[in-house]
Parts: sequence; C-alpha cells; structure tokens
Amino acid sequence: MRLFACALPLLLIASVATAQTSSPPTASAAAIVASKALQDRAKDVAALLAGKGDYDAVFSSAFREKVPKAAFDAVTARLSGRGDRRRAAHPGLTR
Repeated sequence: MRLFACALPLLLIASVATAQTSSPPTASAAAIVASKALQDRAKDVAALLAGKGDYDAVFSSAFREKVPKAAFDAVTARLSGRGDRRRAAHPGLTR
C-alpha cells in the first residue's frame, strides 16, 4: 500500500517531465482522439477522484485486490489536499 502511495506521485512527475520535453505537434500531425469508451472510463475515474462514483464498478477485481478502497481513498485524499483531515482520523497514515 505504501509502495503504491509513493509510486503514484513519481509516475505523475515522470509524465509531467516527459510532457515538458516533448516537441510541439506540427501542423501536419493528425489529431489524436481517444475512443468514446476511454473517455467514459476517464470520466468514471475522475468522478471517483472527486469523491463520487462506484469504486467496485469502475475497477476490476484484480485492481481492487492490489489497491483496496481504503488505500485508494487515502491517495485520493492526499492528492486533493484533504489528507490532513483524514490523518486525524487515521493517525497511522504517514506522508
């Protein structure tokens, strides 16, 4: 659980760093459009990150085994800045 909490920010930092070093698209580059299914799934995950949605319906059982809802909620709270309030309720959580 702690590994996931540490790895997620590193993954986000790496993706931002990669995005900053990429060259801008040229005028001849074709627009890349995500499929409707991918857009829908992204909206589902965004809703979960906003505290809405159904965790069990969005994620597969394999994901839920590796990342229990409590761990997902803790990471979501830290990413959204609500971590300090939840820490009072769960003093075992560390930054």
